[in-house]
Amino acid sequence: MELKLMTMRSVRQDTKKGMTPGDFCEKYECSEEELKHRLQQLFNGHAGHKKDVAAEVYATMLSNKKKPRGVKKSKSTAGDNVILLTSSEDASVVVESVGVKFIPDNPISAVMTLEAAAAPAPETPADNSSTDVAKPVTLEDFRAYEQDLSAQICANENTQQELRAEQRAKIADIKTLYNELTQLATEIGAMRRRFTEISTEYHALNAKIHGLSREKDALILERDQARAKIHELNVVTLFVYDDGRIEAVDRSDFRLNDTGFIELNTRLLRKLDFDNLKVRDVRTLARAICIVQNAPDDYTISMVFESPAIESAYKDYMLE
Repeated sequence: MELKLMTMRSVRQDTKKGMTPGDFCEKYECSEEELKHRLQQLFNGHAGHKKDVAAEVYATMLSNKKKPRGVKKSKSTAGDNVILLTSSEDASVVVESVGVKFIPDNPISAVMTLEAAAAPAPETPADNSSTDVAKPVTLEDFRAYEQDLSAQICANENTQQELRAEQRAKIADIKTLYNELTQLATEIGAMRRRFTEISTEYHALNAKIHGLSREKDALILERDQARAKIHELNVVTLFVYDDGRIEAVDRSDFRLNDTGFIELNTRLLRKLDFDNLKVRDVRTLARAICIVQNAPDDYTISMVFESPAIESAYKDYMLE
């Protein structure tokens, strides 16, 4: 509070309440020298005073240091008049003084100090009959006193008008900000619902993916088993006998395709490498070679020869 707002009446009231010079300095944000100067202006500035009333008032303040202080009754402060607007599913708070409505399920919290709630309660005029401070006595004293009070009242009213103008601007700012908070709350609510929808869709897709992965693993296992069976069934064992017969063991479905063996037989007879074979053995060798070469690609042919000489000639030919 500004020091110029100090009046004779407020000094008498505060001194009676037990305030010390330090309390006054803290209240009016001034030094002790500034306090003494203000007391001189208030109490010794009137004509007709023959004693230093300001000194007596200051002495009374000092004497308050020695008096035990009683428990002060707590007053409501601006903090007691703070309305906390928080999210609630059922609440709907209407702030009458600023004309805004709190929307339920608003996730944004706002603290608003309202003008009406912050207005101080009127104080009961203090009884000054027992004060130790001298009162105005003469007409000149009362005129000076009246002028001082009028000046203080005018300053007080001007200060109040300035503060109320600032307060109206703050209320306008509060309404603007609260509207923005309301809009943000609406957008956040929409985003929260969209987030829930997307999360639900994500988990549903994740469940499908896991199901397909398990199905894939089962199909791979079945495919490997099928391939093993195919390999097992595609292995054909051919027996080649000395008398020229060739047969597939336990595979009546396998066709012995010896196409081209006559031409191959002719070429083999001209080669000196097979001079140790009989003509019938060369013919058998040519048939065996053509059957293997003509077999489908997905078949695995296993050869078993009765004659070691034919088997040796077969291996030599395949290595060429």
